[in-house]
Amino acid sequence: MTTPEPLSLDIVRNAVVSGRLSDGLDLARVDCDALLDARDGEPFESVWLQSKATVDEAWTRESPPRHDEFTVEWVRRTMFLSVSRATGQHEIASAVSDDLELIARAAAAGLRDAFVLSLWDSYRGGEIPASVED
Repeated sequence: MTTPEPLSLDIVRNAVVSGRLSDGLDLARVDCDALLDARDGEPFESVWLQSKATVDEAWTRESPPRHDEFTVEWVRRTMFLSVSRATGQHEIASAVSDDLELIARAAAAGLRDAFVLSLWDSYRGGEIPASVED
């Protein structure tokens, strides 16, 4: 799946507000331990960390307005609580909320990082990402 429109913080927020992201994840069928193991392995972890560094740099450079900071935090917290309630697993909830924070910060900073966009596509497709596409 590809992102047809430019990713924006409003698009991310609206997907969370509407429940499309959390409702689209079939969390009852997710093997949380296997998913976390895959995410902790290579190359996923190093690519994720590299994208985080790129997003952090863009976030600092762009200095998004305070309301964007609040929106990003709301997205992160809302997804954490939603996944935590559905799975009873705080580790997978943290992974999902970290991903959504990364996506929201990139969107607010106007950054089009390929890995971040692939994370977004995975969530829009109802999957928690655990691999890196070649």
